[in-house]
Amino acid sequence: MENENTNFLPNPDGVYFTKDVLVTRLPIVKKCVGCTKIFENHALPEGEVLADVCICYEDPETKWINYRLETEKKVKSGKEVEVIYHYNPCPMATHIKHSPKVAEIRGRVKRK
Repeated sequence: MENENTNFLPNPDGVYFTKDVLVTRLPIVKKCVGCTKIFENHALPEGEVLADVCICYEDPETKWINYRLETEKKVKSGKEVEVIYHYNPCPMATHIKHSPKVAEIRGRVKRK
């Protein structure tokens, strides 16, 4: 079953590099959970195991190699809140965004 929020659905079985060579998709990793770019409960060729696979990449683990998460406490409206920063997430991840700290470092200001 494909995710209802997606609008581009390539071959769930894998990616063709030539007419005869099919690279099969590997299951998603824990960091992918919550993304809208996933084929859910897809039967993988090896033993017909059901697994969620990424729509964009055949090997999701490689897109999370440099990912790290940082938290910081900030005061907003008189209350202390924890802010989460994501560094180097998968470029197609829909469930998390790049860190706002990176934009601050580059001198960009978030416009309203």
